[in-house]
Amino acid sequence: MRDRIDALLDPKIPFLELSTLAASKAYNGEVPGAAQVVGIGIVAGREVMVHADDASVKGGAWYPLSVEKIVRALDVAIENRLSVIHLCDGAGGFLPFQAEFFADPYFAGRILRNQSILSKMEVPRVAIAMGHYTAGAAYVPALSEFNIMVENTGAIFLGGPPVVKAATGEDVSAQELGGAHTHTSVSGTSDYSASSEMHAIAIARDIVARFHRPAKTPIDQAAPEPPCLRRIGTIRHYSNGPSSAVRHAGDHRPHDRW
Repeated sequence: MRDRIDALLDPKIPFLELSTLAASKAYNGEVPGAAQVVGIGIVAGREVMVHADDASVKGGAWYPLSVEKIVRALDVAIENRLSVIHLCDGAGGFLPFQAEFFADPYFAGRILRNQSILSKMEVPRVAIAMGHYTAGAAYVPALSEFNIMVENTGAIFLGGPPVVKAATGEDVSAQELGGAHTHTSVSGTSDYSASSEMHAIAIARDIVARFHRPAKTPIDQAAPEPPCLRRIGTIRHYSNGPSSAVRHAGDHRPHDRW
């Protein structure tokens, strides 16, 4: 995942990663970073929020703290009008903890709410489906303004082939059910089909390069001046009566100190 982020961001510009210690001591220490990487970086000269699933940790499955980390990243994007780029490669919600995903206004439902608010604010989002994105996570690329899918590896569906088999008895492949060809030519969920991950990232960078570059707040600046070395006064403390401090302008005796 780090290699994907490096390929997405402009070179030689620092990436401000957020919430790096999320879930560091939770879940027996088995889900470092809550299986998510989020942060602010520069893509095609534009400041963006990056959200990436770390498929090397539990297959990128979402834990309750993963959800909170994503929600916080989107909150920051809303507060600062940052476009969001989602690098999608996750197993959806971790089922043993699924009861904890929707029991609070700041849990999984708020991800969809925040996406809708960004859309209302006309702040565009780009999603790249690099792997399977299933169940509630599938709404993240589906609700993005621009959706890119990698052929033969990317897939988006609410229920995967095993669920279809269990529910209907039908045998269907992941690509037939929700692959790049299906979503670019049949359902219309996706906008672009990419032949590889690097091709998908190149498309994403080209899209971001066309975003409006927001104007920065003008700040008046002046050249710095050297510090003034002249002492303008001293502070004396009197022991008689109430404690007080008096500033004596122009008192330059050598034994006095600040």
